[in-house]
Amino acid sequence: MAWSVVNFGKYRGKGKTLPQIVFNDPDWFFWALNEGTFKGALADEARDVAKKAVKIKIPGSPVGEKRVRYYIDPNVHKLANVEVISSTQPPHVGSSATRESDYFDLSMARRIAHYDKTGGQFIVRAIKFHVFGSASARLTKSRCEEFFETRSNFD
Repeated sequence: MAWSVVNFGKYRGKGKTLPQIVFNDPDWFFWALNEGTFKGALADEARDVAKKAVKIKIPGSPVGEKRVRYYIDPNVHKLANVEVISSTQPPHVGSSATRESDYFDLSMARRIAHYDKTGGQFIVRAIKFHVFGSASARLTKSRCEEFFETRSNFD
């Protein structure tokens, strides 16, 4: 697939495509999507990326065997941590509220708090570790685009 370059706003002149942007800045991507910022073919691509970005499979286990647990900081009500747990693990006990999902969801930080750049990076770091094999994995343009082109990465 030939991905369109986003050439407006903070991404003007940077040569970034939507798969790169959603991994680099999920908060901005989901904000722009909700605001109707993307137009024409780019809007179609954005809807496709968004649909996939909220259902990224946890590799190495059938759906339902493992879950993603999102911890919410009780003081600032923003995403504080992300971890993959066994689906048989008991509910979290502690001061932090949690949400759980069978998938990595790049929109989760934005759904918890109206603006949460750091929370989005927690999710991306967890995806890098569990999906790409290292929390410091480089998410290059080709790697991001190939990931979003591979149907088996999503449910």
